[in-house]
Amino acid sequence: MPEIQLPTKVLQDLIKQVVDAIKTDTTNINKIINNPVSPFKVMRSKVFDVAGKFSWTVPAGVTEVYITASAGGGGGSSEHGFGISGAAAEAGGVTSFGNLLSLTGGGGAIGGDGGIGGGNSGSGGRGVIGANTNDGSMPGGTGGAGIYGGNAGHSAKGGVGSGGGGRNSSEYKNYSGGGGGAGEFKIKYPISVTSNTSVAVTIGKGGLGAGGGAGGNGMMIIEWWE
Repeated sequence: MPEIQLPTKVLQDLIKQVVDAIKTDTTNINKIINNPVSPFKVMRSKVFDVAGKFSWTVPAGVTEVYITASAGGGGGSSEHGFGISGAAAEAGGVTSFGNLLSLTGGGGAIGGDGGIGGGNSGSGGRGVIGANTNDGSMPGGTGGAGIYGGNAGHSAKGGVGSGGGGRNSSEYKNYSGGGGGAGEFKIKYPISVTSNTSVAVTIGKGGLGAGGGAGGNGMMIIEWWE
């Protein structure tokens, strides 16, 4: 009878985190679906897709908004000994909506180690170590998948909120760089607000790569009924 391989404690904890995040998102989405809205109201939206600091004024009469947003992805790294030896790529920047929501940027990769994903996001892939081939053919770790998915490969920049790809091994190296972690994200997250007030909005920048690709910038979509 074949031996049954049970998930490790680390894998079990990771699965639980993902399931809990899905449950939270499902609850928030159901709240939106079941919330009676006047047929005379229209869903409006404001999009921030450039990294930086901004200000947004809550429209008159609006007391709740729904935020879809992502922090910046972390940068990818090179293999050990190439260029900036062992250097850590930059982490992605924080995306925030006033003091009501703050999303953590993805971690930058270090050498062959992938960056840690922020919050509920994917971590970057670890670089590959070859069997003493030294032929420069080892692929770099992929960047962590962010809010819209995506896994950047060899030194490629990550998509929105995703991690940058790790650098492939160079000639005479039999190991490659790690991918950056993706930024934390939320989808249609409900937040209570006060009408006619200004809210500071920060969109996290993707972290620079250390030989690998840069992480993708964050973003934010604010939706409300009026």
